[in-house]
Amino acid sequence: VAMVENLAKIYAQSGENALALDQLELLPDVPGQFHYGWVLTDPDWDPLRGEPRFQALLKKMAPKTEKQ
Repeated sequence: VAMVENLAKIYAQSGENALALDQLELLPDVPGQFHYGWVLTDPDWDPLRGEPRFQALLKKMAPKTEKQ
């Protein structure tokens, strides 16, 4: 997980948003420390925040709430 995450960060910081997102999209289904709150707030992902794929990833990762 850490290697994929680090590669995604390198891509994001170098302006290779599509490649960064290719890597990030692999991570939500892998058990580990890659979680919604961290992705939502980590400044390393700032270059990706305007990308529709990044927004879709956040939506997929968001905690599910119960309807009351």
